[in-house]
Amino acid sequence: TASPVCMAIQQSPRPSSGGAGRLAMVEAAVEGSPPPPIEVWDIGVDGTGRMMYRLNVPSPCRSLCFCYGIEKQILSGHTDGLSVLYDLPKGTTSQCHGSPESGCLSISTDHKLVVSTESECFRIFRLKTSPDMDQ
Repeated sequence: TASPVCMAIQQSPRPSSGGAGRLAMVEAAVEGSPPPPIEVWDIGVDGTGRMMYRLNVPSPCRSLCFCYGIEKQILSGHTDGLSVLYDLPKGTTSQCHGSPESGCLSISTDHKLVVSTESECFRIFRLKTSPDMDQ
């Protein structure tokens, strides 16, 4: 039984194709063990699911979100302040360092700006994406 510490869900842009959406989740890290991977599942309209991707993470994950309208990209925030944008089919990533105090993350629709919550404020910063990452 999974006990995720972070989850994100996105509705399929093509529900008629039999897929209801994607679910990403990661379990809590255990001290002394490698951080658990992010698992991305394809969820069918009938409730069935199959794992599509298992993403190794550099440090324990604190937050997850899918990029708006794009089911192939996901943004993760980590306990050391790292933010990682994954291009799932290509297996590429873009990373930037923020504050270990970062909480929730969200990314703009053009994938150029990320906003994070920190203490009693929020921070907006630019994310440098790799040239081969589709938008």
